[in-house]
Amino acid sequence: MKANAIIILKSIIFRFQVLIYYVASVISKFYYPSEKKPLLIIGMETSNLLKLYSKIFKAFSINTNNNPSYSNKYNLDISRFPLAFQPLILAVIFPFLIKKFDSFWYLSRGSFFISNDGRLWEFSILKKHNTQIGTFFLGDDIRSIILSRENAKSLNFDHHSFYLDQNIDNRMIKINDQKSKQYSHAADIHSDHIFSLSVDQISHIKRPVYAVPMPVQRNRFEFNISKWDAVEKINILHCPSYPVLKGTPLINAAIKKLQIEGYDFNFTMLTGVPHAEVLRALDKSHIVLNQFYCFAPGMFGIEALEANCLLFNSASREIEPSLFEGSDEAWVVTYYWQIYDNLKFYLDNFHLAQAKANIGTTWAKTYCSHESVKSYVESIMNIKKI
Repeated sequence: MKANAIIILKSIIFRFQVLIYYVASVISKFYYPSEKKPLLIIGMETSNLLKLYSKIFKAFSINTNNNPSYSNKYNLDISRFPLAFQPLILAVIFPFLIKKFDSFWYLSRGSFFISNDGRLWEFSILKKHNTQIGTFFLGDDIRSIILSRENAKSLNFDHHSFYLDQNIDNRMIKINDQKSKQYSHAADIHSDHIFSLSVDQISHIKRPVYAVPMPVQRNRFEFNISKWDAVEKINILHCPSYPVLKGTPLINAAIKKLQIEGYDFNFTMLTGVPHAEVLRALDKSHIVLNQFYCFAPGMFGIEALEANCLLFNSASREIEPSLFEGSDEAWVVTYYWQIYDNLKFYLDNFHLAQAKANIGTTWAKTYCSHESVKSYVESIMNIKKI
């Protein structure tokens, strides 16, 4: 009943927004921008990517949700307006922005209209005005739980989709799959280019996808020689956003066994802390334990590589071919049953850790620096050089 009520409410709001849009479109006929600009990005701030993309591509940024982990500023932060006014504002400005920008990029599920069609109508309006559309999916915004579980079973691989909150019942899983179908269908029909991961973010998208570019805030990618020189005690870090889904219980078991066996190291686990604190911890850490029920490293994993840490995670091109070339050498590929063994190996052979970490930092600079991200995306999308 609750889900049906939400669908009905969204349908009512959407129809109201469409009406407002057509009224605003009439007014926008008298709007003549001095020049058309290349790019607008609208998104739900996720992993600081909305801010970073807008900075790298000098794009006009619109944020549609509040993320307490970041204190970013955007050209337009819709989340700062009262909730009741947000749909009205977005519908009013949409026709004016269409006349102002050549390309619209959609990050995660950010959108101007609250609809039940996965942005299908919204994208169709943009196409009628010859506007280029880029969609960037980042995980749960497109991932189908049903397909994730089916794929994991076919691979004989445990996966985070099996460890979702017990309150997520079969009905909610079907709703999730329906949303994946809607967003996939809209992207397939109207997007000029789709950025996602074919396995880690498995969905109903039928077209080829490009790996999601993952720039990081600091953009240094330097070898931290002082951290690795004269190490008195090895620092190991784990920062799970959702501990059960990241494999934290398995990490705790491995850490405990190593401690019982007499290994002496510092183990820190951070969760729910400001982003700045995570970055400070990375600068002091030698080994980072990322996530072990996933097939991609995520933003935290890339930040660990940028900070010249030795990264352990389950991402592998063997399973996720969308990852950039050389990824399996950039970190210690560690499946969930290998955490203890791989960690023990590097504790016993710590003299090998720095060289491996340096390979990871070099790989991350090659594919995740601001400069490389800009070059990579521009090579795919026909946007004006900025």
